Amino acid sequence: MFKKNVELIDKFGSDQTVVNCARVSFNKSINEMSEKDSRLIKYLLKHKHTSPFRHCFLQWRITAPIFILRQWQKHQIGCSWNEMSRRYVDTPPDVYKFEKWHSRPDKSLKQGAGEILSDQVSANEIYNEIIEASLKSYQDLLDLNVAPEQARAVLPQSMLTSCIWTASLQSALHFVSLRAASNAQSEIRQYSDLIANDIESFFPVTYKAYRELNDY
Repeated sequence: MFKKNVELIDKFGSDQTVVNCARVSFNKSINEMSEKDSRLIKYLLKHKHTSPFRHCFLQWRITAPIFILRQWQKHQIGCSWNEMSRRYVDTPPDVYKFEKWHSRPDKSLKQGAGEILSDQVSANEIYNEIIEASLKSYQDLLDLNVAPEQARAVLPQSMLTSCIWTASLQSALHFVSLRAASNAQSEIRQYSDLIANDIESFFPVTYKAYRELNDY
């Protein structure tokens, strides 16, 4: 059974780091946070003085299907990515299993999915059939001694992959604000929630202010 995996590996900085990076303009620093410092963080965010937030970083190891990770990797500014390569890895891949299938939206594709599909059984049957065929074809090619970098071409977008994502605090907040939106794909919203939990844990003042200002 597939399990979403977002594992925090490392982090650098804190709300205090943000404040000190801002206050260095006046050659000042703090040793602990105060209400005044919380107001400063909100002021910085409100007026888009973003450089202090780029001195803090978080790093995750992420396991996700390719179709989600390719959306995620649009977030490049202030980020660094390294991903597992199936040029070198040829173990049988795991694939994503949808919790629910959704219908095509009635009006606009800006909302990528509509209501829950009435015929879940047929959708699952079609999906499972093509996934099984794809995985079998991949193994058949490997058994013919085809190079993994070529055999991987038959694998589906729902194949799970693993990567390390390092993002500045500003970039991580931007990711969450976009991918937590109501018109974001529901599957990536679940990952966004996990990222948001880590941000809130380590940068609670910044996260609270960012949420209040961006209304998500």
